[in-house]
Amino acid sequence: WLGHGSAAGVVAVADDTGGFALTAVPQTAAIAAIAPFHRAAASTAAVRAGETADCQLAMARAARVRGRVVDAAGAPIAAAELAFRGPDRNDRADLPVDRAGRFDFDATAAGGELAVRAPGFTSARRRLAPDSGPWLDVAIRLEPEPQLALRLAFPDGTAAAGWAVRWCSEPDSALAPSEQQVATDATGECRIAAPLGAAPARWAVRGPGDPVWHRMPVAALARDGEARRRATVPTDLLPSATLTATCLGVDDRPLQNARVYLQLHDDTAWESARTDDRGRFAAGPLAPGSYTVFAESTAPDQPTLRHTGALLQAGGHAELELRAGSSGVLDYALRRADDRPIRAAVVTFVGGSPARRYGARESASGRQRLPAGDYALYAMGEDFAWIDGTPFTIVADETLRLELPVEPAARRALALQGVPGLGERLFVAELRRRSDRRPFGSFRILRDAPPSLNAFLPRGDYELDLRALADDRAWHGGFTVESVAPRHAAIAVPLAPR
Repeated sequence: WLGHGSAAGVVAVADDTGGFALTAVPQTAAIAAIAPFHRAAASTAAVRAGETADCQLAMARAARVRGRVVDAAGAPIAAAELAFRGPDRNDRADLPVDRAGRFDFDATAAGGELAVRAPGFTSARRRLAPDSGPWLDVAIRLEPEPQLALRLAFPDGTAAAGWAVRWCSEPDSALAPSEQQVATDATGECRIAAPLGAAPARWAVRGPGDPVWHRMPVAALARDGEARRRATVPTDLLPSATLTATCLGVDDRPLQNARVYLQLHDDTAWESARTDDRGRFAAGPLAPGSYTVFAESTAPDQPTLRHTGALLQAGGHAELELRAGSSGVLDYALRRADDRPIRAAVVTFVGGSPARRYGARESASGRQRLPAGDYALYAMGEDFAWIDGTPFTIVADETLRLELPVEPAARRALALQGVPGLGERLFVAELRRRSDRRPFGSFRILRDAPPSLNAFLPRGDYELDLRALADDRAWHGGFTVESVAPRHAAIAVPLAPR
C-alpha cells in the first residue's frame, strides 16, 4: 500500500511487477510503502506540475519468527489458532500451526504481537520486541481454561436432564466467546468455560423440545463448592403444553410461509415455526405461561399478525385463530440525488412496544402492508449512508408514500490513535457528523481486537468520542471523509483526552 501525507492521502496498490502510479500529488510528496512481512519503506519525490517523476522504494524482508504452542505440561496444542498483528495493530495475518504446535513466519522488523487461542485453554498474547534480529524463537504456553460446573434440578431434587443452558457473560474479549450453549447430562450437570465462581450477565434455559428460552435470575445461582454452582428450575418451566393456530390475513386469505415467533412474558421472541399452505402451525411442547404470538408475513401484500395473552396450561392444548386487523400500505422508495440505482438495499420496518420487526424487504423501493400504528424505517446497503430509524405512521385503509433521500457513502476504516491501552481494555465509541450532529453508530472495541472501526460514511467532517469502561476516562477527536470512492486505506483519527 502506498500513500503520501496522512493516511487520508492518495492511495495506490502495486501491480505484479511492483509498479504503481499516483496522480494529483503535491509538488513535494512523502511516499510510504507497507507490505505484509516487510520492513516499511519511505521516500520523498519532487513532482513538477504537468510532469511525471520516478520513485523507487526498496523493501527488505523482515525478521523470521519460529516457535511452538504448548500446554502447561509442555505437550503441543495442534488445534491452536494464531494471529500476528503489526505494531499499529491494523495489519493482521492468520498463521497456520502444525500438528506439533509449531509455527514459522516473517514478522515486521518494528515488532508486533501474537494472539493465540485454543479450545479448552485461556487465550494469550505475546509481544515481539522491535528489531529482534534475523531469527526469533518464541514458546507460548497456554493455561487450561477454568471450567465451572453447573447442576440444574427441580424443587424436589430431581435432575433437569437434557436441558439446554445459554450462558451469556459480558463480551470482554475477541478471543473468548461471550455466549455459550451447553446441555445438561443425565445428572443435570454441565460444564461452562468461565472463571471459578463467576456469575453471568444473564442466563437462560429451555427444556427438551421447547423452542422458547426462559430467562433465569442470576440470584437463582447458589455456590456449591469452589468450582460448582447449582440452580433450581421452577416446575412451571417444564414443557408440557402445545399450541396450534390458524393465521388469516387480508380477505381471510391463509398467511402462508409466515415466520412464527413466540414470546413468553416480556422476554425475547424466538422463531418457533412456519405456517403451511393453509396458514396453520403447531408448536410444542412449551412451558405453561402467557405468550405473545407473532406471525410475520413474507408476502408484501399481507400484514404481520399479533396475538397477545395466549394462556397455555400445564399439560393442556390451546387452539388460536389469528386474523388481520385494520391495516394500511407503505409505499416507500430510496432515492439518490442523481437517480442512480441503489445496490443491495435491505429495508426493515420496526414497530410496537417493545419494538420488533414487522417486515423486511431486499429492495430500494416497494410496497408493504402493515398493521395500523407507529413505525420506524431502517435501511442499509453497500453504497449509501444507513438510515437509522425514520418514523412514520400507518393509518387503516390508507396508503402512505414515503420517499427517502440517501447520501452516497463508502465503507471506511478508522484507525484510532493516541489512546493508551487500546486492545488491552474495553472501550466504547460514539461517531457523529459535526454539521448536523447526526449519529453514525455506536461501537464497542473488544480486548485483543485491532483499535479500529468500520462505518459507512458520506463526505463530511466527523467527530468521535471514546470512553474506557474501566475508569470512564474519555478521549475526543475528529476527521474528514473527502471521497466516497471505494478505498482500502484507513483514515487516521488522532484522539486527545477530554
